[in-house]
Amino acid sequence: MARTKKARIPKSYLWRDGYHHKGVKAEAVARELDKIAKKCGGTIKSVEIVKAASSPKSLLHPLLEWEDGKAAALYRKNQAGRLLNSLIVVYEGTEGEVLEVPYLVSYSPSETRNEGNVAEHSYVQSEVIRNDPQLRQAVIERAWDELLSWKLRYEHLSEFMGVRAAIDKVRKAA
Repeated sequence: MARTKKARIPKSYLWRDGYHHKGVKAEAVARELDKIAKKCGGTIKSVEIVKAASSPKSLLHPLLEWEDGKAAALYRKNQAGRLLNSLIVVYEGTEGEVLEVPYLVSYSPSETRNEGNVAEHSYVQSEVIRNDPQLRQAVIERAWDELLSWKLRYEHLSEFMGVRAAIDKVRKAA
């Protein structure tokens, strides 16, 4: 018989660094999202958030871009980012093995920040990164940050205990 885990009660809510919450309290947004989830059978899709936020009276309204010109530009920027993340280079190794590598890798030089003090992403060809020790090191550091972030995001799931231990082991050896 499967054991049911006791639900944890949230202590508080906060925004991740860099998110432009426009003064809207994280706790209030969590309550609003709870209401949407309840209406939708426990899950939330982004389209439901847009629908709920469409009223200017909605707590969520200021968190979304409503000026069509700006929203269109942001959407195209998002499409361009998906394009940049979707191209793969296929290499054939000396023994006939196939290696698929992203054509471009997202790179955030720490000194490049936008007006909200959020790191601006640039994209660099994988081949350039492979041959530039400084860029390679920066990308490796970013990969570690992403791994550690993943580890924190899923630390509450016991099914990943072995993965978390492997991350710790490799990190200590690096």
